[in-house]
Amino acid sequence: METDNAISRGSWLNALSTYNCTAEDVRHQAEILRQKGKAIRIEADALAKYYQLGVNNRFHDQIQCNREWLHLLQDMLNMITSVTQTLGEIKIEGEHFIATLNDAITVNAETIAYRNSQLGGDSFNDEVQTELYKESELQKKILNDFQLAIDDA
Repeated sequence: METDNAISRGSWLNALSTYNCTAEDVRHQAEILRQKGKAIRIEADALAKYYQLGVNNRFHDQIQCNREWLHLLQDMLNMITSVTQTLGEIKIEGEHFIATLNDAITVNAETIAYRNSQLGGDSFNDEVQTELYKESELQKKILNDFQLAIDDA
């Protein structure tokens, strides 16, 4: 009986030792898995931060590009406004000049008509009348050129 008891005690100690070793192995493997999980979390956090920094940098670059375009377009708008205002002032000056030119043409035409009526017809060839007629034609041509320039503006 003693041998049976010794064998069973030995078996029991062996079994206990085996369970103890198995439990230690499982604890050791669990610790390794915890460390791997912690390493994976740290790596995932680092990758997420790196990815977020990349996204933030791209957004920052796009915002800077949009701001540069905004400044460029505002400068162009200011230039266009300035040129439009200048062209408006030039148009007004041109219209005043054309009005003055029309008055001068009217005076020249009236002068030519008066001279023709005083001299008895259209067939009179006077140097002054010829010069006045040429000047009247030149003024009409200039008037038409200015009117075309104003219409184009």
